Amino acid sequence: MFKNISIKNFRGITNLAVGGFRKVNLLIGKNNCGKTSALEALFLASAPTNPELPLRINKFRGLGIIEEQFWHLLFNKFGDNHKIEIAVELQQPEEKRSLKIEKIAGNKIPIGKPQNLKSHSLKLEPTETFLKVEESYSNMSSRTTGILLQAMFQREESEPEKVVAMAQQVEDGIALDIQEKRENPFRAVFINSRTLFSDAAVRLNNLQIQKETPLLVKVLQQVEPSLVNLSLGHQGVIYCDIGLDRLIPLQCLGDGISRLLAIILAIWDMKGGVIMIDEIENGLYHSSLKILWNAVLKFAQQFDVQIFTTTHSMECVKALALSYPEIFQETEDAIRVYRIEREEEKFRAVDYDYPTLKGSLEDGWEVR
Repeated sequence: MFKNISIKNFRGITNLAVGGFRKVNLLIGKNNCGKTSALEALFLASAPTNPELPLRINKFRGLGIIEEQFWHLLFNKFGDNHKIEIAVELQQPEEKRSLKIEKIAGNKIPIGKPQNLKSHSLKLEPTETFLKVEESYSNMSSRTTGILLQAMFQREESEPEKVVAMAQQVEDGIALDIQEKRENPFRAVFINSRTLFSDAAVRLNNLQIQKETPLLVKVLQQVEPSLVNLSLGHQGVIYCDIGLDRLIPLQCLGDGISRLLAIILAIWDMKGGVIMIDEIENGLYHSSLKILWNAVLKFAQQFDVQIFTTTHSMECVKALALSYPEIFQETEDAIRVYRIEREEEKFRAVDYDYPTLKGSLEDGWEVR
């Protein structure tokens, strides 16, 4: 699990350090303060040797056409003379890891690229990554055509381990090259409005196989009391039994219950892993936010999942403060709220543990 992170020259962030992570971590702050970028940086650090992740985080934002600016958008101010630097500390296992990303141009081989870099290589066709390569963007040796990733791993009483990987546009797709495959100690998933439902049907199927559907139904009944059961239909359609003479699609019950289902399924599926959820409150009425947080806190603890999420909603922050003592003892210190502040090009994170958060809200202070 993550203990802290340092981010330099990534997206809109020039330099930001956030530490003291707990089981559940909520990032708040004004628009354009770097909340989503911080989640993306954590996602990259979860598997820094995977050269596909930088492509995926652009796709998560709806950027699906490969052209020169596709690569530049990863870097602060388009990355002129700057490398992205992300450093994290983990616990269980205790490990320090860092990731540096730089741009590469044309067919140039970056200095220091190992000769055996292509020992594990894969070419992604545009349809495989849901990315479209701009036809006019080809054979331009002076333009940026990809990125080089250099990851460093350090565990106690062991030599540092360096792994190099690369993602680069080729004539008919994206080539992903990695020097050495490395097993990751935990899984991670990034969730936003574009990705929330992409694996919901598969996860529900696995839940049904393990006969654990009742734990999901019990939570959803707090939003829809008439719900009796859930089932998976043709082409991954999720159906609900609400006591009528036939089943109805989940979507007929509204976006809120659908999002709640998808989030709980993701936590259940990610046992022992890490989840990043952007704008967790989207689609949920304010009266359902406490139900959401009760479920998130309970299942994060039950399934040993570390959660990082963002919100723009003060009601969402208040709901977290109300839910916490119902799931955890105050002395367990299981949550952190971080207010990301930005003043021109300077960033900082102000952290709140539960007692501080509770006191601030009771005194009417502006946490956001």
